[in-house]
Amino acid sequence: MNDFYDAVGFSNIKNRKQLDDILKVIIDEYDVKFNRNTGDDVIKQERIKYFGDNIGIRVCGELYDNGEFRGEYAYPFIKGSVLSMNRDVEVETRKDTDARVGISEDSRFGATLIYQFQEAYDETLKRVVDKNSFSNAKVYLTGLSDAGMIILPIANKGEVENNILKNKRRNELREEAIEGDEEALKTLALADYDAINMVGRRIQNEDVLSIVSTTFLPFGVESDHYMMIGEIEEFEYINNTLTEEEICIMKVICNNMQMTIGVNRNDLIGEPQVGRRFKGLIWLQGAVLL
Repeated sequence: MNDFYDAVGFSNIKNRKQLDDILKVIIDEYDVKFNRNTGDDVIKQERIKYFGDNIGIRVCGELYDNGEFRGEYAYPFIKGSVLSMNRDVEVETRKDTDARVGISEDSRFGATLIYQFQEAYDETLKRVVDKNSFSNAKVYLTGLSDAGMIILPIANKGEVENNILKNKRRNELREEAIEGDEEALKTLALADYDAINMVGRRIQNEDVLSIVSTTFLPFGVESDHYMMIGEIEEFEYINNTLTEEEICIMKVICNNMQMTIGVNRNDLIGEPQVGRRFKGLIWLQGAVLL
């Protein structure tokens, strides 16, 4: 059972029966549906129900000739509101379901980003069933969090601004190194060595959160789960229309990339404010526009 239903206001789901009761509501009273004919006389269908502004649950399964729908898997989602990146995207299919994940290289993170595709059977995914890739796709990233906290910003704003410029230059060097520039590779290696020495000196007397302004790291065994720290640029609260639970939706910038983060108010420690930072575990999802 997915651990992130809390993020869209369903913290009351404690067992499979309670989840099945919610999924039956979605199957019977869906707001939107998409069909995909697989070519082997099987129609894949996705049923979506919203439980507030841009939050909801998707149920994916098969539609039979007699009109019966059988759900195979489901997942909560929050629609992203900010463009995160414009990159080539590779698409892979999960082994246990036919859910798809997106894979993108981005120098701002220095690693490969892996995220759950929010679109299961709509027109966007129909176009990659055979090709399994996008070129220069616009990706809207969303993080669903089941536990987070609000932490204060770094006090020295001049240091933060200086770090932003350094990160921008570092990203440029990464791009050049990927293209084979040996001088850029050497410069990156020296910068990393200096950074390690700086952290080693400061960690003697400072907390790590006063040194590291933002971070984005893989977490656990799931490839699309990350631990992140990012600065809050905007936030709002919305209510789940069924459970009345309050969801905090934040626009967060992390490593110079914007994304939408959603977390249940009951799972959030501290009060969000613009300029403060969000720290938490997220399940990364992505919606793609061509």
